Amino acid sequence: MAHFITDACVGCTMCLKECPTDAIAGATKVLHIIEEDLCIDCGICANVCPVKAIINPAGEIVDKQKIRKERPKVTVDQENCTGCVACVDFCPYDALEMMAVGDDLSMHLSSTVAHVIEDKCVGCGICTEACIKEVIFFRPEEVARYESDLVGSST
Repeated sequence: MAHFITDACVGCTMCLKECPTDAIAGATKVLHIIEEDLCIDCGICANVCPVKAIINPAGEIVDKQKIRKERPKVTVDQENCTGCVACVDFCPYDALEMMAVGDDLSMHLSSTVAHVIEDKCVGCGICTEACIKEVIFFRPEEVARYESDLVGSST
């Protein structure tokens, strides 16, 4: 299920500009809509909405602090990264960069590997979809912690 924009929307276009998958449509000062097929439930739209007009799939207004500060960040298995740069190219937040692995290449498949810039990562997961080697992932324990925090919070 996707996030949903309520009638409280004032058409400011903030969500439209920030959506990493272009799932939001609408004109200025007109109620916006989220295309369910394109929404990846990252919650970035709710984080930027000034009037709290966006609800999550559970029907709850999303707490802005949960999105930016506590959402799990991706992890790169650098030993198996091939250095193809697909993740860097696809990340709409420039939260990944290629990093030289140093002189000891014996443990790596490439001389450069992906590296997460944690303060830029919003946890949307687009890079995990872009990585054909599946070496970018969310740590299960961090996802479980985040989900339990969401269940225990009220907005």
